[in-house]
Amino acid sequence: MATEPVPTAPDRTIEADPDLFDGSDSSLGDDAASSRYTQSLTSSIERYPIENGRQYHAYKDGSYVMPNDESELDRLDLTHNMLKISMGMQLFNAPIVDTPKRILDLGTGTGIWAIEMADDYPDAEIIGTDLSATQPTWVPANVKFEIDDMEETWTFREKFDFIHLRYLAAAIKDWPALAKKAFENTKPGGFVEFQDFDLQYYSEDGSLKEDYKIYEWIVTLLEASRNFQREPSPGPNLEKLLKDAGFQNVTSQKYRLPIGPWPKDKHLVQNRRVSPKYIRRYSAERVTSSWNLVQIEDGLEGFTLRLYTQTLGWKAEEVQILLANVRKDLRNPKIHAQFDFYAVYGQKPTDAVQDYLEESNVQLGASYNVAKQSTTIYNEGSAAAASYINASPDEIAVLGPSTTQLFSNLAQILQFPAGSELVISQIDHEANISSWVRLARLQNFTIKWWRPENDSQNLLLTPENLQPLLSDKTRMVTLCHASNVLGGIHDIKAISDLVHKTVSGAIVCVDGVALAPHRSVNVKALGVDFYAFSWYKVYGPHIALLYASSEAKARLSTLGHYFHEGDDLSTKLGLASASYELVSALPKVLAYLGESQEARQRKWEGIAEHEEQMQRILLDDLNQRSNVTVYGHGVADKEKRVPVISFSVEGWNSKDLVEKMEGRSRVGFRWGHFYSKRLVEEVLGLEKIGGVLRVSLVHYNTEEEVKEFLRDLTAILGDTTKG
Repeated sequence: MATEPVPTAPDRTIEADPDLFDGSDSSLGDDAASSRYTQSLTSSIERYPIENGRQYHAYKDGSYVMPNDESELDRLDLTHNMLKISMGMQLFNAPIVDTPKRILDLGTGTGIWAIEMADDYPDAEIIGTDLSATQPTWVPANVKFEIDDMEETWTFREKFDFIHLRYLAAAIKDWPALAKKAFENTKPGGFVEFQDFDLQYYSEDGSLKEDYKIYEWIVTLLEASRNFQREPSPGPNLEKLLKDAGFQNVTSQKYRLPIGPWPKDKHLVQNRRVSPKYIRRYSAERVTSSWNLVQIEDGLEGFTLRLYTQTLGWKAEEVQILLANVRKDLRNPKIHAQFDFYAVYGQKPTDAVQDYLEESNVQLGASYNVAKQSTTIYNEGSAAAASYINASPDEIAVLGPSTTQLFSNLAQILQFPAGSELVISQIDHEANISSWVRLARLQNFTIKWWRPENDSQNLLLTPENLQPLLSDKTRMVTLCHASNVLGGIHDIKAISDLVHKTVSGAIVCVDGVALAPHRSVNVKALGVDFYAFSWYKVYGPHIALLYASSEAKARLSTLGHYFHEGDDLSTKLGLASASYELVSALPKVLAYLGESQEARQRKWEGIAEHEEQMQRILLDDLNQRSNVTVYGHGVADKEKRVPVISFSVEGWNSKDLVEKMEGRSRVGFRWGHFYSKRLVEEVLGLEKIGGVLRVSLVHYNTEEEVKEFLRDLTAILGDTTKG
């Protein structure tokens, strides 16, 4: 019966060099010469057990099948250099941007990876763990080695920025549990990288056949390892392993490792910056594959003896006879065997709130270390919030829990003379109305209601319809940056300029809640005195921000204690209501939106373009329906409106239509007044039909979702296109 070739790999075939001669290549040398390539970095420890002439670790004896003697340490160092060349002279692939402070190397072996990382990252603390104390004693000051079993409970006091694991094939009993430990001990935003093999040998050209001793050996070896409850080929499973453990951005890279100098293809040598002595010994294009042959030959006994004798019941002499034949196959240039190596990294999701609660949840301002850490994190959050609106930290109060609360506190410390007049927008959310109405009632101030002309296609607050309301008694003008019902964007800069030019000492207070999810905010450019919005509207935690210009802040009294009245806005009106853990999350929001004003502006410009296109699809359709009335600007112009679109349908109660749509559509929209009750009922007069129907879009919505909504609406209303 003809011998069937081993199935080949699907990747691009590695071509064999036809000029390679018949196996007597002097570059390979004899067994003794080919089995020593690196200098030993440690001496044997006499108390380690000896089996069949090989030394093994003493700690957790029997849990690891490989020896730890000088021959094995030499092989591990050679393998390290071989893998580094295969990876383009890189120690890892993870896209680490910030300098890591703590690095863990699991199964460090000789410690060579940890030592080289210490040279590359001199400011990092690097810990290498292993079952054996086989590492050198003279190491960089930022490296330390510990004897530990990574499958037992981890007892590290601090989490790591980067955790590395390499070449633990046939060494780990419970890979999912190990991955979970790595996840739990990685800092949010930190990386892990697992590098390991698929040790199933294969050929791409059918040259490795099942009746060869090398094939018999590797198949039996893998079977014995699995009988020992240790997976010998974890590489292909690493990607799923990290994803299941909770890591995100998981990326896998596979490297093919030919055995012997048979490859002709020079791409296999990815970097020629290798030791000159090895370049002299082998032609440069065969360095990696030749080293692979050497490390396998050096490791044959270590790979095989314990597994075959203890798991399969072979005698040591029988193992040696098999290995002699395996060596012949390994050196046969007609057998183009290879196997694969995987490098897979993943990132731990950032969870600033959880991290703060677990690591830093103490009172601010104390002198002990955790309090200092907590204060730093809070200050970083406050600074991030200030940066977002182009203000300084002392000009804001990240106070929570809401914009409503911030305005209510502000109203208590504003100081106006008797007889003052307050101009209050009638189309605003009640958050920017009720506090000022209450202030006027308590202080007997006069309210002048500011409302636009009752034109459903406009309804904008403008300098022109504000001008008649201003007088020398005006002390405050309030309005929204964008209406949460109409979507129209008000020209805050022009309105602020008019108020400040017309009435000396008058202040402008703006509610930015409806605009903030759609556009960047630059309070200095707007020229406002007070500006507030809620972070949960900007894809962040449920807290709010209040800005006060330096001039406006100086005119405030304080809600602070008599012995701590404070000059900063937080002390004046915060009442210690800030949620520290939520404040700690704000830098992550900025990282999503852009770290700098310039970066955020570029991102917001792209968002505005996308939102304009989505609302154009929606508005063009609604404007063509004879029974639909759109309120506010009916044109999709990103300069004039955000994609908050309200409308009504003739003959329909708004609540009834929403409920009807919910019965068939997965796209949600709402009905009501949305806390702009004065607008919906007193200006638009829609109380009897249950208020407006409102569709709110943001940047993560899609054009297809808008079209889906319109198809569902048509299914209920029918085709009511005008004309």
